[in-house]
Amino acid sequence: MALRGGMARRVPGNPMGSILRDIDRRTRTTTRRARPAARTEPDEQPTEPEPVPVQTAPKPPTPWGVAAFTLVTGEDGGVQVEFPRPFASPVVVASVIGSASAVAVVDEVTSSHAYVSVLRGTDARRAPGSSVHVIVTEATG
Repeated sequence: MALRGGMARRVPGNPMGSILRDIDRRTRTTTRRARPAARTEPDEQPTEPEPVPVQTAPKPPTPWGVAAFTLVTGEDGGVQVEFPRPFASPVVVASVIGSASAVAVVDEVTSSHAYVSVLRGTDARRAPGSSVHVIVTEATG
């Protein structure tokens, strides 16, 4: 006949055995537990909200000279970012939104615009339709 439990349960005076026996007893209770009250559904079904389009217009420049954009790449996997004002020496930072396997690459930067590409996978293929967050500020010092 097989014995239930391991050696810790069978050794008399073992504190671990008593803890395991107590847990085993608690899990085998015969009392009924109250179920949570059933949720009532409203008569009207809520309508699905319409999807919000991705912002393609730049946010207004902040007083400290930073502009931020959220854009979607085109069919070629890239997007051109037009700055709201010219920057003498722009610093551009780009990151892909919602994809750990994609990388945003700043290909070209001028005083009025930047071109950002999104590459995905080990073979660095372009990723059309990816959301990209771009921040532009003025270089200091």
